[in-house]
Formats: sequence, structure tokens, C-alpha cells
Amino acid sequence: MKLRKINLFVCLLALLCLINFSVSSSFAQTDTTEATMGAVTRDSSYILFWPIVAGQVKGDSLYFLKSLKENLREKFIFNDLKKAEYAITLSEKRVLEAEKLFLDKKDFSNAEETLKAAQNSREKAVQFIQKARETNQSTSDVENRFKKSLEKQRSLLQFLISQVPSDKKTSLEKNIESLNSILTKLD
Repeated sequence: MKLRKINLFVCLLALLCLINFSVSSSFAQTDTTEATMGAVTRDSSYILFWPIVAGQVKGDSLYFLKSLKENLREKFIFNDLKKAEYAITLSEKRVLEAEKLFLDKKDFSNAEETLKAAQNSREKAVQFIQKARETNQSTSDVENRFKKSLEKQRSLLQFLISQVPSDKKTSLEKNIESLNSILTKLD
């Protein structure tokens, strides 16, 4: 009888700890993201796009392997909404890679090419969302994720404009314009 009470007590204690941890961690993540949306700093990209990081970037010797892996992974996604989600993730990766190229490596030509790749991924996401709509799939969850992602990307790109030389701002501004165009289409 005493052993049963101890087991019950341990189970309840474990359950309370689990509930407390899951609730507090989810609130903390939401608050952090919302706090950084207003004023982006050099370290904000880590918070905005966690767990995505730039990793290898265009110009690195092993970048072709990263591209190959992403292209192969894309081939094995068959659902239009899943393809849209993957394209959204790739657009986020490309923006983070562009940040690394602009700020850390000062490799502006590869950074501009990477921004074009981010835009291509965004356009793919729009196409997959439209295909899913045509087959009467519910796209609202993916569209909401996409809108949030675009707002985060825009915040980071606007920050980058303040960090790069004036002759490099044009590519960032054009990327923001095309991003805004997509946001308008989604509304």
C-alpha cells in the first residue's frame, strides 16, 4: 500500500513537472520572437529563425553538397502543402545565408545571388499553395506560417539594409519589394 502511494506521488510530480516545462517553454519562445520583430539586431536572426542557421554558404567548398541534398529532399516530397512548407524553409535558409555573406564574409556577389534564390523559393511556395487551393486543400495553416516567415524575412532584410554599403542596398530593397508583393497576394 505504501509503495503504491509513493509511485502515485512520483507519477503526479513527474506530470506536474512536464506540464510546467512545456507551458513555460512555449510562452518563452513566443515572447522572444515577438520582442525581436520590432527591433532587429545582429543576433536577432538566430532568435527569429531558430532552429535554422546559415551553415555552408554559396562560395564555400562544400556548398554544392548542401544544394544537392536539398534538391534530392525536394524530389521526395509529394504533397503540395508539404512542398510549400519546404520552400518556405528554404527561403528562410537563403536569407540567413545572405546575412552571413553580407555581414561576415563581405561576399556581396554571392549574397545577391543567394537573395535571388530566396525569392525563387518564395515564388515556389506561392505556386504550391495555389496548386493546393485548386485541389480544395485547406491552405490556411501554411499561409499563416508563410506570412509570419515573410514578416521575419522582411525584418532581417531591412536590418541588412542598414548594415551594407549604399551600392549594395538595391538588391536588398528589390528583394523586400518582391517579398511585399507576395504578402499582398496572400492577403
